[in-house]
Amino acid sequence: MKILIDSFNLIYKFPDLELCMYEDRLDEAKEGLLLLLKEANLINKDLEFVVFVDGKKVKGDYDTIQENRYGFDIYYSQEKEADDLIRMFIKENSNPNRLTLVTSDKKIIQYAKQFKVKCLTSEAYSEYLMELLGMKEMKSEDENKPEMEGWEVNKWMEEFTQHQSQTK
Repeated sequence: MKILIDSFNLIYKFPDLELCMYEDRLDEAKEGLLLLLKEANLINKDLEFVVFVDGKKVKGDYDTIQENRYGFDIYYSQEKEADDLIRMFIKENSNPNRLTLVTSDKKIIQYAKQFKVKCLTSEAYSEYLMELLGMKEMKSEDENKPEMEGWEVNKWMEEFTQHQSQTK
């Protein structure tokens, strides 16, 4: 079974890769996702990935539209959107019912379902990959903050108020 990966959609489900995107380290984010998929493929040989990437392989590369790395095909959309490549791949596939699409893009999911393609959200698939690879799910900053009891909040408010009045 082929698993079609909407790469940018999935990248944002891994905190470290998401950070790369926000810090304009696009190539690092893409490579990080490919390495995660490679590791997953080493553990589960049944995973046959086809990865769709928005844009170019690297800045200025107008030639690479497809390559095979880590044992799976990677398609670069160049000036188009990866969504267009995904639609074309599904439409031209002789057995679309044997494909699984990983994306949270509702428009692509709707399109894929017309062809009987199985669909998984990027959120669900990232959880599967983290479990498969033995990665602990990263919690958001708010979830990592310890909760304070009401009396602790009051105590700190008192301290703060006293400090404020002393500095005036």
